[in-house]
Amino acid sequence: MQHHFFYSGLADRDSQLKQRIHQIASYHPLTFPQKCRNAFILLTAVCFFISAAPFLSLQAAGAPVEDGIFLPEPSVTELKVSSLFQERDGSFVFYDPQTEHWQIYNRELAARRSSPDSTYKIYSALAALQEGVITPEDSSRQWDRTEHFFAAWNQDQTLRSAMQYSVNWYFQNLDRSTGYASLSRFFRRIGYGNQDLSGGLSSFWLESSLQISPQEQVLLLKDFYQNTWGLPQKQIDTVKDSLYLTEYHGRRLYGKTGTGIKDGKEINGWFIGFTETDADVYFFAVNLQASDNASGQTAGEIALSYLQEMGL
Repeated sequence: MQHHFFYSGLADRDSQLKQRIHQIASYHPLTFPQKCRNAFILLTAVCFFISAAPFLSLQAAGAPVEDGIFLPEPSVTELKVSSLFQERDGSFVFYDPQTEHWQIYNRELAARRSSPDSTYKIYSALAALQEGVITPEDSSRQWDRTEHFFAAWNQDQTLRSAMQYSVNWYFQNLDRSTGYASLSRFFRRIGYGNQDLSGGLSSFWLESSLQISPQEQVLLLKDFYQNTWGLPQKQIDTVKDSLYLTEYHGRRLYGKTGTGIKDGKEINGWFIGFTETDADVYFFAVNLQASDNASGQTAGEIALSYLQEMGL
């Protein structure tokens, strides 16, 4: 194979040499109008470069970029939690809105998109509430008697139980009732990842077309918590209540796991959420990427170890 590349390179050089000789032989001095035109093109290029300089310098400084999302360098520090990952590939994003400060472990993976898997269910529920498919007063859905591997799935569900047991059929039911057009419109409104629902209503969030980064997960959770979208607050509170996990010494923990499975192997593990008191709140996202054994449960254990260590 190396020989083919070598001879190909020689052939290209020979062709370029012939072309260069032809250009020299046919050279004619530029006319005055041509010189003016070239000067204008050069001036335009210089002006563009100067106007783009702040953007270019931000990229050169190493600020993580994810489809237009910038985290200014002074607001980001390294989160030193490599021991919690035990040589697993993954990232941890932690945000303190009180100080507007980010702590990130593995900034490259923190800006890389992957399937949200069951963490998506937070926004499936919110879209269904927006469209009146369910209401804060009645979020029940009847089990269709299809037997599932998880016993907890084989019963009627409410939003609270479906979120607690991560019941796929419940949220697939919500999405079908909400409809493709309404879901697309809602995800554009809230800026959910790549907003690509082409994988089909029942599976676009399951290792398919919809993608989101850990960094975006945290930004979205912040917007959800602060209701920057101007949704009815009762809808926000209903979804928030469904994410409640536990309380300890006045600090409440909310979160959602997600596990991506391909060929029977756990390849994508998520745990995202927030912890609050009446005085403060912190947001986080943990993601694991591996050929196997990357589960939402493991991501959750990593997150809880850090939160416990920090007294959160």
